[in-house]
Amino acid sequence: MSRKEVIDFHQNQITTYKHIAIALRYFNASFATLNTDDRVIDCITAFEALFKMRDELAFKLSVRVAYLLGTSNAEKVSIYTDMKNFYSLRNDILF
Repeated sequence: MSRKEVIDFHQNQITTYKHIAIALRYFNASFATLNTDDRVIDCITAFEALFKMRDELAFKLSVRVAYLLGTSNAEKVSIYTDMKNFYSLRNDILF
């Protein structure tokens, strides 16, 4: 294999298995803290990354936050949109 082929192969593997690397990073981070809440959050984030749970959770979270915080239909729609965008940004970082 040429150097370029090795680099291309490596880049492909990084892209293909990025979610597994991220899941392992969060799982390992759960052992680095003594705070139980942080450990739970790290483990759940690891599962989300491992199973690529993106759209389903974003929808549920966005709807629930919009109904909790919004006082009018227009405000609920605005909060829903903001939450979807915020969750999308989070997933871009995570996945």
